[in-house]
Parts: sequence; structure tokens; C-alpha cells
Amino acid sequence: MLHNVSLIIDDILDRSRYRRGVLTLHARFGLLPALMASGYIVADGYGMVRDDAHDIRLYTELLKRLGVAECMQWRLRRQPLGVEDWRRIASEDTGSMFEVCASLGTRTEELRRFGHLLGVLYHACDDVGDVRGAAALGGGGEEDMRDGILTLPAALAIRDPDVAAVFMKAEPSEEDLRALAVAFRAQLGEAERYLDTIVGEACAEARANAPNPTPLIALVERTRQLSSR
Repeated sequence: MLHNVSLIIDDILDRSRYRRGVLTLHARFGLLPALMASGYIVADGYGMVRDDAHDIRLYTELLKRLGVAECMQWRLRRQPLGVEDWRRIASEDTGSMFEVCASLGTRTEELRRFGHLLGVLYHACDDVGDVRGAAALGGGGEEDMRDGILTLPAALAIRDPDVAAVFMKAEPSEEDLRALAVAFRAQLGEAERYLDTIVGEACAEARANAPNPTPLIALVERTRQLSSR
């Protein structure tokens, strides 16, 4: 339920007309109904766990962190930042959601760090998949380029001052967007290697903290494949 809320807000901010081939909520029904629906879903989600203080605490943490992450991502757009800045955003965005899911599932904190790393990996695979033209993960690479969102390929590409100058433009032209797409694609090899480092971190965390790490490692490996879809 709360994940769907985050998607509604993402689509509004990105001005996306489609998600996974279907009209987004605001594109189909308008901005006000979409915003009100997001609030309704939050209330309904809390209603589903109204007698579970543990889950309520985690959902509250998640909504706060997602709000901070969204504001951070937009405040830092069109700036020549680096991979560590990208990771900080990814950690509070998708990382927080997977992190909270791990704590919800185990009702302990033991796999919180594992969930966090899995979320960062998914976020990175989404970034790389968008550059490859993948539609399966949702989101959109063209919207991110237009809005100057710091994705993993962008963080790598804008180390070049010429690419950074284009990335920082408030209103990039179609030619600018094509140039950014070329520059981002040129960084896919390095981005994939960075994904492999996150895989290593997540697998190490699973081995150190899970009684049976095998299914968790399989989940990491499955997630890693998404960047090529």
C-alpha cells in the first residue's frame, strides 16, 4: 500500500504519463484525485495494522524517510555531484523501503542492513535499466535526464565537465538530451561493475546475519539481473 503511494507521488513529480505501459493515476483522473488517493491509501494501510505497534512504528519511519528522500533528490538535481551523493539518495529512497520490509518480515533488526543493500541494488539496477531502455522496472530514464535527477550513470558521466555543463541546464534541448543519453550509455560498463560491489556487500551481510542465507543470496542474484532487462 505504501509503495503504491510512493509511485503515485513519483509519477506526479516526474510528470510521467505511463508506468509499466499503463496510464498513471494523475494522467487518467487528474492531479487532485491522485493526491487524495495517495492520502486515502496511507490511511487504509495504517488501518490494516492498527493493532500492531511494531508495524506502525516501521511504517511511520518509512513514510518520513521517503518524504526526506524525495525532497533531497529534487533539491540536489542538476548539480555536478558524485557516486557517494547518489548512494545517499538511493539509501533513503529505495533502500529505506527494502530495509523496513526486512524488519517487518523478521520482526527483528538482524536483516535491516541486508534489506537496505538490496534496496540500493534495486535502485541502481533501475537506473542502469532505464539507460538500456528497459521498461520492466518502472520509472523513466528520459524524465530523469530532463529533470536533472542524479542517477548512477549520471553520477559517473558528469565527472566529465562538458557532460556536467549539459546536465546542469535548467531547460535542456532535445539535442542536449541525446548527448546525455550517449554519455550515460558510455558509463554502463563502470555502472555494472559498481552493481557487482553492492552485490558483494549484500551477500556478505546475508551470510553474516541470516540463519539460512541461501534464499537471500538468490534474491540478490535475481535482483542483479534486472539491470539488463
